[in-house]
Amino acid sequence: TRKNTVQFKGLLRPVLDFFLPTRCLTCGIFTQTSPHLEKLSQPSLCSDCWHKLSFITEPYCTTCAAPLSFDGEACRSCHGKEFEFDSARAALVYNDAAKKLITRFKHSGQTGYVHLFAPWIKTAFTNTAMHYDGLIPVPLHFLRLFKRGYNQAALLAYELSLNKEIPILRGALKRTRHTPSQGHKSVADRFKNLENALVANSTL
Repeated sequence: TRKNTVQFKGLLRPVLDFFLPTRCLTCGIFTQTSPHLEKLSQPSLCSDCWHKLSFITEPYCTTCAAPLSFDGEACRSCHGKEFEFDSARAALVYNDAAKKLITRFKHSGQTGYVHLFAPWIKTAFTNTAMHYDGLIPVPLHFLRLFKRGYNQAALLAYELSLNKEIPILRGALKRTRHTPSQGHKSVADRFKNLENALVANSTL
């Protein structure tokens, strides 16, 4: 039964921690399985690195999800402006600690990080009243996909769709051209870099 399985994992965890100790994904020190991670196979962070992450909680801008120091609907950057989307949501503030984890996930072949990020994203979106019809992973150009070996957005979409009724809308977006990396570009340059690079698939 499920109860017996949970009890067995509880007994097995100290044995695995002794013979196969886990390392913190950020700093690499040996660490015990963190209490916020339930599965034995999930990656973990040490306490110091965990507290360097800044999770976005209310109040936050309902447009861009930037943290707010007061209750309100929009931040200073979004106030009075119109956008071609209803709302954006993020799990973390993009600080140095978050950047290190995300960069390793995208560029270092550390696909196991998806098991760390997915629960955080699920929590962020569960705490909203919005309804979602589907997940659309942003496609990579085939040259970048060949070089990287995987699409990190597709891996996240698959993990987020598990045991949920939200389908992955494969092929809803098409990439029309190869674009340089967005890293180290300004906001304006990022928009320009992606201009007409992604189009909706009208055949769906």
